Amino acid sequence: MALDPLKRTAFVFAIFNLVGISLLAWALRSVFNTLYATSPQWMGIALSFVFVIVVIGVNVALSLRAYRIDSGSILTRVMIAWTLISAISAVAFSALDPWSIIKSLAVIVGA
Repeated sequence: MALDPLKRTAFVFAIFNLVGISLLAWALRSVFNTLYATSPQWMGIALSFVFVIVVIGVNVALSLRAYRIDSGSILTRVMIAWTLISAISAVAFSALDPWSIIKSLAVIVGA
């Protein structure tokens, strides 16, 4: 029994958000630790930005695909809402830690 395209997209979206992000972070953990331990720490910061952008980008791409399939579906609306909430919270939580931002800026300017 095959799933219709909208349900298949929602399934991929759910698997990515429930399992894929954690696996990706686990796989990159040693890379993050190595980059943050080395002298030019901006590479670790850049990889962190890339990681967040990739995660948000995958969610946006899957939500757009669901929107093109059926824009009025409740499943599509839930996917879009989850994408917006996760993107806003990623930005907000990174902004809630000012010490991390100051440390990142100090590393970027070479202090």
